[in-house]
Amino acid sequence: VHSIFIPQKTCNVHSIFIPQKTCNVHSIFIHQKTCNVHSIFIHQKTCNMHSIFNSPKTCNVHSIFI
Repeated sequence: VHSIFIPQKTCNVHSIFIPQKTCNVHSIFIHQKTCNVHSIFIHQKTCNMHSIFNSPKTCNVHSIFI
């Protein structure tokens, strides 16, 4: 997770990791509600996050990570 994430749909991810709506993402990757994000980027329910950051379902994370 880097500092130039564009906020997408349900899951907004910012460099300072502001918790947003369905997907709460923190710098220490606390799994939250619908979106579980871990340091190894396990894809979870609504928000799928991988190390290559594929844009899946509700949570699309783009920028340098397509």
